[in-house]
Amino acid sequence: EAAAAAAAGGGANGDGVKASSKKRKVAVPSTVAPEGGLREECVSQLHGHIHCISSVAFATDKVMFSGGWDHSVRRWDVATGINTDTYNGSKAVYAVACPEKGTPQPSAPGSLVAFGSSDRTVRLWDSRAPRSAGEALAIKAYSAHKGWVVGASWQPGSGYHLATASHDNTVKVWDIRTSVPLATLDGHKDKALCVGWAGGDTLLSGGADCKMLSYSMNNQQLRS
Repeated sequence: EAAAAAAAGGGANGDGVKASSKKRKVAVPSTVAPEGGLREECVSQLHGHIHCISSVAFATDKVMFSGGWDHSVRRWDVATGINTDTYNGSKAVYAVACPEKGTPQPSAPGSLVAFGSSDRTVRLWDSRAPRSAGEALAIKAYSAHKGWVVGASWQPGSGYHLATASHDNTVKVWDIRTSVPLATLDGHKDKALCVGWAGGDTLLSGGADCKMLSYSMNNQQLRS
């Protein structure tokens, strides 16, 4: 009788303790994602950085770049996980970006990466540029920001136009063939933290002022 009462949810068990009134859990159907969303196992790990990794970007399906607080930018073979080349700087790297796959660009596909650092400089690294003995890495620097450069994004369809976001509250648009920015956008009242393109001519940025700003960049200067 006690067992029957317990099964009914209102009786006592054999020890005289009131049975739990909790509802029985029902198995989740296989077509419904478990609580917290789908979970996948890690299939590989890429070892090389010795400090926090702040940014990653795919150059092609086979090549990716990463930047970290260990002052390095690393080029990776996606299939093997091998760190095939490394730029070692003197300041933490906060943003890396590669031109859109298939975009005409001034170097071989999968070799060009732009990155921003805490030394207020935007740099381009052509990781496949020929180097003679003792020659430094093929690096070009752009120094117009007055704060850390923490965001970077290439204009879709162009391997020459790049936007960057900085803690100096500005977003700058560059033609990498010149050292002077094409435009400086100063709409943020606090640090600019990220930047990206929505289509070919619309530029978006987000900042520490809790604002996301949109700019129409339909300017002939931005045509390749």
